[in-house]
Amino acid sequence: MDISKQERLLCSTWAKGVGLSAAGTAGSYEGFLVLEWPLPWPRDASEIPPLSEVTASAKKLNIRVQLITEGDRSGQGNRLMRLACYHGLINFPTLGTADGAMRDVGTPFYSGFGLIEAAAPKEGVPETAFRILSLIETLKEKKAGFSQDPPGVGTGRGFLLSGRDEESLKTALSLSSVDGGMRSRPSLDEDVALRPYEGTSVREVLLCTHGKRDRCCGSLGINLYGELSGGDLFGGETGRRLYRTSHTAGHRFAPTAVFLPQGSLWAFLDGRTMGLILSEHPDCSALKPYFRGSVGLKKSEFQVVEAELFAEWSNLFPGQTGWDFLHSPRRASLAGDTVTFEVISPLTGSVQISAEIKESRKVPAWDCGQIPGEEMSGGNAKEAYTEYTVTALETGVIQSSGIRE
Repeated sequence: MDISKQERLLCSTWAKGVGLSAAGTAGSYEGFLVLEWPLPWPRDASEIPPLSEVTASAKKLNIRVQLITEGDRSGQGNRLMRLACYHGLINFPTLGTADGAMRDVGTPFYSGFGLIEAAAPKEGVPETAFRILSLIETLKEKKAGFSQDPPGVGTGRGFLLSGRDEESLKTALSLSSVDGGMRSRPSLDEDVALRPYEGTSVREVLLCTHGKRDRCCGSLGINLYGELSGGDLFGGETGRRLYRTSHTAGHRFAPTAVFLPQGSLWAFLDGRTMGLILSEHPDCSALKPYFRGSVGLKKSEFQVVEAELFAEWSNLFPGQTGWDFLHSPRRASLAGDTVTFEVISPLTGSVQISAEIKESRKVPAWDCGQIPGEEMSGGNAKEAYTEYTVTALETGVIQSSGIRE
């Protein structure tokens, strides 16, 4: 008997059918390098010859490269391409909190990314990308961060949080080579600018439509892009931009998107859900199934608990919502089966939340387009997705001494 195409099941359809949890699947990166590049895209950005060295250097810095385009802007011409680097070392005073705590560079607190932005002709994209990556590498090597000018300095460039003297600033901006093989680059010119993290609002959404990589994103993602690009959620007075982007990983959760500068990933998106996320609808419990996690948290277990706290924050702290939690500097640690979050909240002060987690099930992986009833015959038959359940939450207040009540 011939098997029709209709009988083959997309991995995203399968994932919804088995109730696969999206929590804990965001991946872990120190930042994103967003590069505008004409369509069509190959299976991976590293397969584009002019970008192969860029992607390799970004990978060494644990920076994920995302190709972007708006609509079908694949015409060549001489127009400038957009480059943007969202990174945790680009910090701004607006990330300070009400209790006076500042997220100093080098601490593991996370609450989103700052932004370096540039524009270049297509042939200049690799070189400009290298210059930005070189700046990040220099900051990492010096354990420093880049931020806005303090009052009175007026350089228009920024300053180093560790070592604010003029010499330190010149060193960072010179992009001199450091150990690790990054080539020396010229200093930043006027086509590269710093953009502050203005509050907590979404600046741009990268929606995966990478059909060359996976049929789910290539169909569901493109359909959603077509629906949203003509609506009122983006552009105009919203200040938000919607881009088609390359593979974000996790196509079984298609349509999936990256929200920046927050660095959060979301799953199973549709127009209604996108609107609820962008408007920060207070019913965070209803949005939990769509939340994959924040890339600034280094373990899947951290992101699982993060999703739980997002959903339960209003119950733990009446008068707040899960968005207040996601907008607050936070860090996590793991000891045995206990994940502990420290959160610097402008509304509650510094709090500590402990969560017990346990493995709930392993779900055999599904090959996209596989035939139902033959689950164990595909190439992923020996692989499985591990899901966790949060079994307990315990909260406390951290005093200035660091002692928990």
